[in-house]
Amino acid sequence: MNKAMKYAINGSLIFGLGNALIDIFFQLDCRNKNPNVIFDWGKVLRSFGNGALLGGTSGLICGALKDKELEDILLDAGGSAAFLKQTLETYENKDLALENKAYKIQVLLYRNFNDLLLVPPEISGSKNRGTSITGSDIDIQVTFKRNAGSINEIRSFIEEFFNEKFEDKKLIKVRSQTCSVGLIFRMYNKERRIDIVPMRDIGNGKGDSFLCVRENSLFQKSTIIKTNSRIHLKSLKFTEKQKKIIKILKGWKKVNDIELPSIYIELIVKRASDEINLPKGMLQSVLRMVEYIGNNVRTIRIIDPANSNNIISEYLTSDEKISVQSYCYKMLKDIDEDERNIVEYFPSM
Repeated sequence: MNKAMKYAINGSLIFGLGNALIDIFFQLDCRNKNPNVIFDWGKVLRSFGNGALLGGTSGLICGALKDKELEDILLDAGGSAAFLKQTLETYENKDLALENKAYKIQVLLYRNFNDLLLVPPEISGSKNRGTSITGSDIDIQVTFKRNAGSINEIRSFIEEFFNEKFEDKKLIKVRSQTCSVGLIFRMYNKERRIDIVPMRDIGNGKGDSFLCVRENSLFQKSTIIKTNSRIHLKSLKFTEKQKKIIKILKGWKKVNDIELPSIYIELIVKRASDEINLPKGMLQSVLRMVEYIGNNVRTIRIIDPANSNNIISEYLTSDEKISVQSYCYKMLKDIDEDERNIVEYFPSM
């Protein structure tokens, strides 16, 4: 259904019912003042009709203008597929300033903790996998030797260093986060973040490390989980097409406030690519992936490839899964009914 028809129907109902309710309250008020006044249901129906006519007409005009706006955007782009390609370009991460700052922080960390480190600090996360989008944080993984202290002590080393010894005019806050220490910078009038992820080598020669996870509640203790960056890097290798799909979906979830962790998107795209045949075109591939998420989000079990005890799919509550499913189905229905709606679901950043 196009916007003109949808707005016309909604306008008719809203204005019609609103006008009818006003008339009902007015007549009831008149009866309270004068019991001899007879309630006129015919007048209520006429009020509904007048309101529906006004609301429907207004909605039709507004909807037609919106349809024209969406149509012009697609025409300027060269069609839906070209529009999605343009959108992907706005999602691409081209923040060299933040990258340069991350590199300088890597050097500083190495200089200050060199004797305690197993390997030099390294960029990890989506940036390392080629799936980061504009506005994404940069993760710096700092892996300490087994004899450097407990993982809680190591995390304290990192927090103390950035709170007391790190100087940067653009740094506005050092924040203790669930699995990392967040450095928040003011850059080009925007807040940008670099996350320092302290880890401690287990010492089994397989690349396994401990990671400290702090709970949000003041009454819950921190927990320690095992992870392995080597396995992550090996398991989360993507084709160029998969990277593009992931970036589009990360942008989609960001601009539409969809409750899906970024790592969940990466893992489910990997899973779906193994289970279904994706169409050749990017647009149809993205829509097919959204359909896969909608069909499976409530039941699928997504497991951290580096730790079978870390169930990524359990990061979402039951209500959040239902909400994501409903959103996916609504989006697919809207685009199927009117292709112009793709503009509203994949706006640029």
